[in-house]
Amino acid sequence: MKETLLGAAIIATISVVTIIYITWKRKQHWLNQQAAVEQVFKVKKIIAMTQKHRGMCASFLQGKTETQSELTQIVQTIHPIIEQLNTQKLIKQQDRWVGYQDHWGRLSKQATKLTLEESFQQHTNLITNLLYLFEDIAEQQNISSTFFADANSSKTLWQTLPFAAEFIGQSRAIGVAIAAKGTSTQVDKVKLGYLETKINQLSQTVFKHFADKRFSHPEHNQILKIAQESCQYFLALLHTELLEVNKVTIAPETYFEAASKAMNGINRLLDNELQALKQQVKKSY
Repeated sequence: MKETLLGAAIIATISVVTIIYITWKRKQHWLNQQAAVEQVFKVKKIIAMTQKHRGMCASFLQGKTETQSELTQIVQTIHPIIEQLNTQKLIKQQDRWVGYQDHWGRLSKQATKLTLEESFQQHTNLITNLLYLFEDIAEQQNISSTFFADANSSKTLWQTLPFAAEFIGQSRAIGVAIAAKGTSTQVDKVKLGYLETKINQLSQTVFKHFADKRFSHPEHNQILKIAQESCQYFLALLHTELLEVNKVTIAPETYFEAASKAMNGINRLLDNELQALKQQVKKSY
């Protein structure tokens, strides 16, 4: 009898401990997923600021030295975000994050001393690294497989939207430099022609995805409409003002503003998706 009671007590204890452990593990996974989403928001902010730094450097290296103060401000904005992310164990383990910090530490001090091409390429390498980190953070915590019903929705969030914004950013940096010097060479046109094609392809994929999704909230439909219009306007401007001419007359500021509006339009769609994901993760425990 005593042995039976002892055995039952041991089984009950093991069961309770197992339930407590499973509950703890589930909560830890949930907390890690929440932390991962917050990290994604911060990485996205760094990507946007690094893209802006690339564009401002292009202007500086074309003689617009008044952009120096804005370059300094961007560096000062990025620094505390890096400090915040460095307190998070999950991202500190990522090789891409370690690589970004090392490269940015050097580039932020040397960017205005490089050639235009060197500056553009180094910034673009940095940003590409961050774009892959953006997805790596989510994959590490199984966010895509947990919260997305289909691969297309996951791909739109982690790849298509961020890279659409990045290709606009690249065309912004190249185009601002061209507008500043007032001429567009054949090499410039080849680069911009490639970017025009990529922007058009990715943006159309994005817009079709959201059109099929059919937002129920009027505000979301308005955000989609603004993104479509700003991208169409920018692509038309890029084609007529830079690709179809040899002598460029558009002001760098005008081109920069149009490109920035197109980027902002795409990024607002991205922000909406991230906010929706954040709420899903929050409610999942």
